Amino acid sequence: MITRAPVSDSPLFEALAHDAQFRDRIALPVRGVDRGALLPALQRVSLADMKLAWAIGGLRYLPARLLGRKGPDDATRPFIDVLRGSGTLILADTPHELITASAGVLHHIVDQRPVTFDSRAAFEAFDDPDYEKLFISVRVEPTGEPGEHWLVLEHATRALSGEAERKFARYWRVIQPMGALVSKMLLRAVCARAAAIEAHPDDALDRLIPTPRVAEIDHIDLAAPPERVWAHLRHENLGDTRMVKMLFALRALPGRLRGDKPGVSSIRIDDLVSSPQSPGFSVLIDDPPREIVVGAIGKVWQARIPFVHVDGAGAYARFDEPDFAKVAWALRVRPRGESGSRVEVEVRIDATDDGAWRKLRRYYGVIAIGSRLIRRDALAGLAETFGTLDAKEEERQLPGDKLLEDASTQATHHIDIAAPPEAIWPWLTQMGCGRAGFYSIDVLDNGTERSARELHPELPPLSVGDVIPATPNGPDGFEVLRIDAPRCLVLGGLYDPESKMQLPFLAERPSRYWHVTWAFVLEPLDGRSTRLHVRARVALSASERVRGLFARPIHAIMQHAQLRNLAARAEGRMPRDDWRDIAAGIGGVARMVGALLTPFDRDRRTIWGVDPELAARTHPGDELVANPRWGYTHGIEIEAPAHEVWPWVAQIGADRGGFYSYQWLENAVGCELQNAERVRPEQALQLGDELSLAPGGPSLRIVELVEGRHLVAHASSGGHNGKPWVESSWVLQVLPLTPRRCLLISRYRVATSHHLRSRITYGPTLLEPISYVMDREMLSGIKQRAERAVPTLRHFGSA
Repeated sequence: MITRAPVSDSPLFEALAHDAQFRDRIALPVRGVDRGALLPALQRVSLADMKLAWAIGGLRYLPARLLGRKGPDDATRPFIDVLRGSGTLILADTPHELITASAGVLHHIVDQRPVTFDSRAAFEAFDDPDYEKLFISVRVEPTGEPGEHWLVLEHATRALSGEAERKFARYWRVIQPMGALVSKMLLRAVCARAAAIEAHPDDALDRLIPTPRVAEIDHIDLAAPPERVWAHLRHENLGDTRMVKMLFALRALPGRLRGDKPGVSSIRIDDLVSSPQSPGFSVLIDDPPREIVVGAIGKVWQARIPFVHVDGAGAYARFDEPDFAKVAWALRVRPRGESGSRVEVEVRIDATDDGAWRKLRRYYGVIAIGSRLIRRDALAGLAETFGTLDAKEEERQLPGDKLLEDASTQATHHIDIAAPPEAIWPWLTQMGCGRAGFYSIDVLDNGTERSARELHPELPPLSVGDVIPATPNGPDGFEVLRIDAPRCLVLGGLYDPESKMQLPFLAERPSRYWHVTWAFVLEPLDGRSTRLHVRARVALSASERVRGLFARPIHAIMQHAQLRNLAARAEGRMPRDDWRDIAAGIGGVARMVGALLTPFDRDRRTIWGVDPELAARTHPGDELVANPRWGYTHGIEIEAPAHEVWPWVAQIGADRGGFYSYQWLENAVGCELQNAERVRPEQALQLGDELSLAPGGPSLRIVELVEGRHLVAHASSGGHNGKPWVESSWVLQVLPLTPRRCLLISRYRVATSHHLRSRITYGPTLLEPISYVMDREMLSGIKQRAERAVPTLRHFGSA
């Protein structure tokens, strides 16, 4: 499990928006991108990078556009520039935080009347009572996990009068969910843009067209070294195909009908030369054997294109005469793995003014399909010349192949993972039924148990000869044949289907047999990503070949699922809640409804799992709420020593190990937690700590703690000037019963004022059915975790 520090407040933003009535905060964890690259990427994100958000904005402002109050947004302009153009003021711009401010009648559907300010002082002095002020902070802060950061978008709206506040409150109830969705899209677009910038920090096109109106990238991975691919790109004809020739002929057809000479009908870099007498495309940047950039300036929307000759990259970048288009494309060659190459083709288009852009946009809308076909056909030609990495996958020699040289069949799969081998390797070495699972289709290969979603260093390490369990029952599994961290893990097995036994891999084959190897090979691609190759090889006795035919498609399905899920884990993008959490949550809701409809059964529920005598006994913390309005005492017996149960109790909390209950339901009400699968000693609660119920939400303070035995949490609020108040205590207690068995108790007590609001919110009518179901599941969750034994491995000896 990834344990992240909660998002902290920004002192600068709080000082500006301290009395805002409406606030929201969206935070996205970002891995694999440098902290310093995120806010510069924000400056370059455009609406075109978040098409769904653009569509949502189009619907939102459609009434204003129909009445002529707002023109269509330019999706190609940087988003920050669009904001500035509509009156937004930049209040702070630091390496790790950008704060903007604006004012308008934001609650109005049609005419928001944005105000343009020439200074911060003018903005702060503005106080029209019909208006609202909007503050937005985009910032980056650490999560506490190595190599990970929070990318936070927080916005706050301050209404400048009571009437404006009432109007905006109605608008806010409708627009808030939409705003949260758009905010998430913006943050994801920033992450994608930052990753692209980091992938090409010295991108030559950035020097020529840094903020293009159109940018498109295509790529292909070739089975040839970069030097060989570069020589071909630099000097050979890249458009020598029927498709390219036909498209060029169509583009030149109007000129031919007028009697013009045929133009260029090939894509050979050596032929692209511009001069004052014959201006056109030319090589602007040549960086062998990595990148070459070709560009031209002209009125490309005209049938006879009037090109402009520029002398070099500097003159190209400085050119700003109105009514012209700039077109540039780059060819890049990057090493891809040990012996391959990635070829990228990036096209960027810009215009020197808005009038030229309108003409260019219409023109590009017509020829865009042809442009893409040319690029992709050229890349397909490279694939025919060199072969692709994917096509050559089965032909590659991988570790483990020689262990089964007479294999009758093999299947090779692969996936590219945005993580280094060192981050992927631990997920591979903890595989096994009863260990971390196989990350595939758990109902088929893990006894229906969910595969681990976090790393488990407590599992015994693997060594050659160990047998990783393949089923929940029985000793058979996959023998470890080779380990070369973090390069390759080769598993295998020799199986006798007649006696239903697994033999050592190097043993003599019986008359009926399955002899298999299963190799996982990690190949670094570019320092930031890895290709995981997985190859299964099988040798079968003649009597088993029919069964082998059925096994192959099943293996393909299982293998694809495993690779997808492995990548999600290694990249830190596992969904917080999966279908199991949702199904369990729905079942929890059904139990709550049942409890709500049976108030007559409340007395039994409040002492679930314990006898009345124990419930009536005085427990630690009872004096904090001496006269409770209601409460409960729940318990569960656990077949584990008290000292093994306590660490699970000690790390409870939304910002720690979760609550081991219905995770999906907890998150549906904003807890943002993930229940821990293992103990993390650094998360243990200490005296005086806050036991968080939800990030940024309510909490209880740990007021008493006896290590290994109990903790008492307490909270109180209100009670001043006759206002509603509530006071509650929660004790979690571990009582040893025998050296190997204990009783875990959860006891809650609450007292409230007699105000109707307090009685409804904290009274037993609504809260008791929910508490009963959630608390019971929490106790069961701790029991399940504490009783889970660390598996041992069978060993065959050296292979």
